[in-house]
Amino acid sequence: MKTLTKKTTTQQPALERARRRAAALALGCIGLIGATAASAAPSPTIDAIVKRGELLCSGATVNSHGFQAVDARGVWSGLDVDICKALAISILGSEKKMKLVPVSFVQRFPALQGSQIDIIVKSTAWNLTRNTDLGFMFSTPYLFTGAAIMVYKSLGVTKGTDLDGATICTSAGTTLEKATADFFIKHNKKYKLLSFDSAIERDQAYLARRCDAIVNAVEQLSAVRTFSAPNAADHVILPDSLGKEVQAAVVRQGDDKFLNVVNWTIFALIEAEELGITAANVTAKKSDPDPRVQKLLGVLPGVGKKLGLRETWAYEVIKQLGNYGEIYSRNLGANSALKIDPRYNKPWFKGGVMYAPSFD
Repeated sequence: MKTLTKKTTTQQPALERARRRAAALALGCIGLIGATAASAAPSPTIDAIVKRGELLCSGATVNSHGFQAVDARGVWSGLDVDICKALAISILGSEKKMKLVPVSFVQRFPALQGSQIDIIVKSTAWNLTRNTDLGFMFSTPYLFTGAAIMVYKSLGVTKGTDLDGATICTSAGTTLEKATADFFIKHNKKYKLLSFDSAIERDQAYLARRCDAIVNAVEQLSAVRTFSAPNAADHVILPDSLGKEVQAAVVRQGDDKFLNVVNWTIFALIEAEELGITAANVTAKKSDPDPRVQKLLGVLPGVGKKLGLRETWAYEVIKQLGNYGEIYSRNLGANSALKIDPRYNKPWFKGGVMYAPSFD
């Protein structure tokens, strides 16, 4: 009979290290297989967009100046419109391949759930309920803002807590209703809420003095004061903040590849502003030796392939629309009628919170 040799104490650590290496290698292989499967997984949304030859984006039923508004020629413009155009360029190569499907704020979620549209880009705030209960995924934010209160200057109101017992107009089916309730409950003030499915009905109710004040995002209040009120000087936006609001694009859960394309399209606009790449200089920037510029513009290949897009996708987006700062400026900022300071929507190195991850 052979005598079994007992493992020595010096053999045991070596065997243990070997087992650990084998386990790590197995886990690494599983991770690699999972990553490969994920990258190869189809995107039903992108497949539908490519087959259709058109991106279906949430449109407006009424003008929302700065976000979605139509001119006398029937041409739509605004921040939300430009984000939709950027995505159409990324996937299909042309902003003209984006179609706005008119949906109200109340209709936008059912329209996405029912595949009447591919994506919501419609002044929509990211919150927990929408992310979980409604089954949606949100993109990286493309606008950081907050709700505020606008009143007639003649009321002599200087702060929101002066509005005890006031009637407040706002939009139905939005986070604004909850923000209004939270503000008045927090300060133990009474109020009456008038909610409207239609933005134009909401604004008209305020301008007809059916309510004492109107609650909306700062940008929309500025638009009402600038474009709808007979005299902008008659209205004042109070300093109270009814909470921060992070606006993002919304897609159906389960299509991670589509969400990746949406996210990195927005990141490309932000990165371009940081790198000083504009619609006017983007072609010349292709010769910039900075590797970050070369990756973004497709001079160094790889970024497009990772997303399932053309290597020149970001170059084409910037060439047709400009960087994030240019888009903000012409729709909401210095080059628009609203002239709203970008505040948080500036690059991180200028005091804002706009920041793109590395394109490595």
